[in-house]
Amino acid sequence: MSRPSDVGPSHGRDPQELTKTAVAAGVSDPKQPGPTLPTDTMTIADLTAPKVAGRPTDRDRRRDLRKPMQTKATLTVTSGPAAGHKHDILTRDLSFSGVSFLLREELTVGDTCSIVMPHGLRTETHLAEVIRTRQLSNGKFEIAIQFRKAL
Repeated sequence: MSRPSDVGPSHGRDPQELTKTAVAAGVSDPKQPGPTLPTDTMTIADLTAPKVAGRPTDRDRRRDLRKPMQTKATLTVTSGPAAGHKHDILTRDLSFSGVSFLLREELTVGDTCSIVMPHGLRTETHLAEVIRTRQLSNGKFEIAIQFRKAL
């Protein structure tokens, strides 16, 4: 059983948690004199959470890291107003969960498509869904699709 004198400034909190909180706040050694952290009310999540109300940051929205990747691919729209249209595209960004590219024609969020991309000496085909579309100043559309199923 701990006595009140054993508890000290940590107020019963785990010393490892306090050290992590101090390091996250930029205190190099929490045992050295320096800024006092309100450890009773602040957690590591409080220190790293965005303070901006509204839409989430890009880091919050992305499930996987993306990598700039310019490679030729063939996109075939399978649903929506442009169903049946086939496009030769140049990808911009690639991640494990999707790809982005530019297109002269607008696609609608929720449209489905298939995309054929080179992968080494072979090609990969994926069914995908449009998850983002925005018009750029040059009149083209930046489209982001999320892979749904590998074929």
